Amino acid sequence: MYLILVNPEAGNHAYKRIEKKFKRLLEIENIKARIVLVEDLAEIPELIRQHHRPSDQAVVAMGGNATVNATINALANQDIALGIIPISRTNFLARHLGFRNWIQAVKALAIPHLQKSRVGKVGQHYFIGEVQIASRHNLLADYINQVNPIKKFLGLNQPPTNESSDVETIVALDDDLVMSGTVEKMTISLNGVNGTKKLKVETFLKDNLNQAHSLMHGDIVAIASKTKMPVIMGNETIAHTPVEIKGVAKYINLVVPGEKLTEEIVA
Repeated sequence: MYLILVNPEAGNHAYKRIEKKFKRLLEIENIKARIVLVEDLAEIPELIRQHHRPSDQAVVAMGGNATVNATINALANQDIALGIIPISRTNFLARHLGFRNWIQAVKALAIPHLQKSRVGKVGQHYFIGEVQIASRHNLLADYINQVNPIKKFLGLNQPPTNESSDVETIVALDDDLVMSGTVEKMTISLNGVNGTKKLKVETFLKDNLNQAHSLMHGDIVAIASKTKMPVIMGNETIAHTPVEIKGVAKYINLVVPGEKLTEEIVA
């Protein structure tokens, strides 16, 4: 049995459009679930307290990045597995786990495989996978490239050359000063279960955003910058520099694909 928390607002009200097919697929795959609609993401901790049963296989977040992030925060201190059903265009953790659409994610619940994933913390926000820090200008350019693949292919989405997007930044790793200079963006990712240091910190320069300029490892990274830069989890801003990011001694079991998943549309 699963507890599925559905954000009906996600993906421009996508749940309303797929509800019948979704429930039909649950029946076809013989997946037992209790479906609870989430009116306010702040209510997710209370909804889990009210509706979760010890026998449940997982709590499943059905929505976009904000829905998943809110559920991660609610489960970070509990021994409850997390499943994800993406119904928005920008569910980054779902893509990282190998789910390209909601149908694949539902099929994975039929034969669940669990992956133990380390948790990080930015302020009061927990995260899984990675967070990014970059100037707003650079983030806007990245977003345009993502949502306009044809323009990206034609080379029409280059950032304006008359606006600088590199930022003077100071990075302190485990209380030691490691780097001072300009960066275009940074990626802070979790090293996983066996990492000697919990965090991997990569910095990127304007000349080559596809190759890390520097690579560092640590348990705590403090980042300050001349101008404020947003800390992005998925596509959600959760903090701004100056900021401290920690790799904590916590793990969440994630429901991941256990076999090649098909994408047949449910009748």
